[in-house]
Amino acid sequence: FPEFDKSIIKQFFVFRDLYAQPIVKKGYKDLMPQAISPIKNIFINNITQIYPEDRGMSPGIKKSYEMSGLINSLIK
Repeated sequence: FPEFDKSIIKQFFVFRDLYAQPIVKKGYKDLMPQAISPIKNIFINNITQIYPEDRGMSPGIKKSYEMSGLINSLIK
Protein backbone atom coordinates (compact mmCIF):
# COMPACT_ATOMS: atom_id res chain seq x y z
CA PHE A 1 0.00 0.00 0.00
CA PRO A 2 2.29 2.77 -1.21
CA GLU A 3 -0.32 5.41 -0.37
CA PHE A 4 -0.55 4.26 3.27
CA ASP A 5 0.41 7.00 5.73
CA LYS A 6 1.46 5.84 9.20
CA SER A 7 0.58 9.24 10.64
CA ILE A 8 -3.15 8.35 10.53
CA ILE A 9 -2.62 5.66 13.19
CA LYS A 10 -3.39 7.18 16.55
CA GLN A 11 -2.99 4.10 18.71
CA PHE A 12 -2.53 0.35 18.42
CA PHE A 13 -2.39 -2.61 20.79
CA VAL A 14 -0.69 -5.99 20.79
CA PHE A 15 -2.32 -8.84 22.68
CA ARG A 16 -0.54 -12.07 23.55
CA ASP A 17 -1.90 -15.33 24.86
CA LEU A 18 -0.42 -18.56 26.16
CA TYR A 19 -2.04 -20.58 23.38
CA ALA A 20 -1.40 -20.49 19.63
CA GLN A 21 -5.04 -20.36 18.59
CA PRO A 22 -8.48 -20.12 20.19
CA ILE A 23 -10.39 -23.26 21.04
CA VAL A 24 -13.40 -23.32 18.75
CA LYS A 25 -16.49 -24.95 20.24
CA LYS A 26 -19.80 -25.88 18.64
CA GLY A 27 -21.76 -22.73 17.81
CA TYR A 28 -18.63 -20.55 17.67
CA LYS A 29 -19.78 -18.87 14.45
CA ASP A 30 -22.59 -17.24 16.44
CA LEU A 31 -20.14 -16.10 19.15
CA MET A 32 -17.41 -14.83 16.82
CA PRO A 33 -16.73 -11.09 17.33
CA GLN A 34 -17.74 -8.88 14.42
CA ALA A 35 -14.96 -7.10 12.52
CA ILE A 36 -16.69 -3.74 12.91
CA SER A 37 -17.14 -2.94 16.59
CA PRO A 38 -19.99 -0.85 17.98
CA ILE A 39 -17.37 1.80 18.85
CA LYS A 40 -16.70 4.21 15.98
CA ASN A 41 -13.43 3.54 14.12
CA ILE A 42 -12.60 0.45 16.16
CA PHE A 43 -12.09 -2.68 14.07
CA ILE A 44 -11.31 -6.20 15.19
CA ASN A 45 -8.87 -8.28 13.17
CA ASN A 46 -7.30 -11.13 15.03
CA ILE A 47 -7.08 -14.92 15.04
CA THR A 48 -10.71 -15.24 16.19
CA GLN A 49 -11.93 -13.86 12.83
CA ILE A 50 -10.34 -16.63 10.75
CA TYR A 51 -13.03 -19.26 11.46
CA PRO A 52 -13.86 -21.63 9.75
CA GLU A 53 -10.37 -21.62 8.20
CA ASP A 54 -7.49 -23.19 10.10
CA ARG A 55 -6.01 -20.45 12.26
CA GLY A 56 -2.64 -20.12 10.50
CA MET A 57 -0.49 -17.50 8.82
CA SER A 58 -1.95 -17.68 5.29
CA PRO A 59 -5.61 -17.24 6.34
CA GLY A 60 -4.48 -14.53 8.77
CA ILE A 61 -2.74 -12.59 6.02
CA LYS A 62 -5.74 -13.04 3.71
CA LYS A 63 -8.09 -11.72 6.42
CA SER A 64 -5.77 -8.75 7.04
CA TYR A 65 -5.93 -7.78 3.36
CA GLU A 66 -9.72 -8.08 3.48
CA MET A 67 -9.88 -5.94 6.63
CA SER A 68 -7.61 -3.26 5.18
CA GLY A 69 -9.94 -3.01 2.17
CA LEU A 70 -12.97 -2.80 4.46
CA ILE A 71 -11.40 -0.11 6.62
CA ASN A 72 -10.31 1.90 3.56
CA SER A 73 -13.82 1.77 2.13
CA LEU A 74 -15.40 2.92 5.41
CA ILE A 75 -12.95 5.70 6.21
CA LYS A 76 -13.02 7.42 2.78
